[in-house]
Amino acid sequence: MTAALIGSPGEAAGQAVPMSGMQAPADASARLPEALVAVGRVLVRHGLVRVLEQERLARVSVAADAGQARSLLQRHRFGILLVDAALASELGEAALQGRHHRIVLVTPREHAGETPLPGSAQACAMLSEAQDESATIELLRTVARCAEPGYRQESCCRCAARETWRQQELPLSPREREIFLRIGAGIGPRQIAEELGLSVKTVESHREKIKHKLGLGDGDALRAAALRWREGYRLA
Repeated sequence: MTAALIGSPGEAAGQAVPMSGMQAPADASARLPEALVAVGRVLVRHGLVRVLEQERLARVSVAADAGQARSLLQRHRFGILLVDAALASELGEAALQGRHHRIVLVTPREHAGETPLPGSAQACAMLSEAQDESATIELLRTVARCAEPGYRQESCCRCAARETWRQQELPLSPREREIFLRIGAGIGPRQIAEELGLSVKTVESHREKIKHKLGLGDGDALRAAALRWREGYRLA
């Protein structure tokens, strides 16, 4: 997350965080949704709390680990849950299913990638720690103002928050992309050829084209870039 989103470590985990600065009228504050920020990385957690406070998007509680998050979720009904992928994994998808809150997965990933994040089936959006403050504010504002109690495929498909799950484009043909993703999964040319019904020579030809298009010098650079891309990070 950018330095602009880093907050001061002033909140106690497991506690509600009062809105700082000029106080909103009591009735206005009462109308805000309740949000739980369950994020293990302390600076990221503080930054998200600060944004939610300053933009008056929610009344905030925080959790630093899965135990605190589970306890708060059992005692309170939150309209919004911001949770990092590690804590979502510890909580388990079963704990997230059926909850009446809008979930935002917080992750270091720069795009959705090909490997599903824990909890992604229940999440409205993915919030990348690498994105700038204005994009973070816009995403959190969209989620906070949503009238839906949680992600519903039939009614949420056109929501701007869903754009965070969109697969990023690569300057590759569909066939080259297929091969690129298989390289990132550690699959060799012979197995790729068998899976796609191609000759090994054709696969090798596509590998050379991919390296040229992506500006990659050799096979090691190709494998490293494909792995990063599958896991949700830029090529370099």
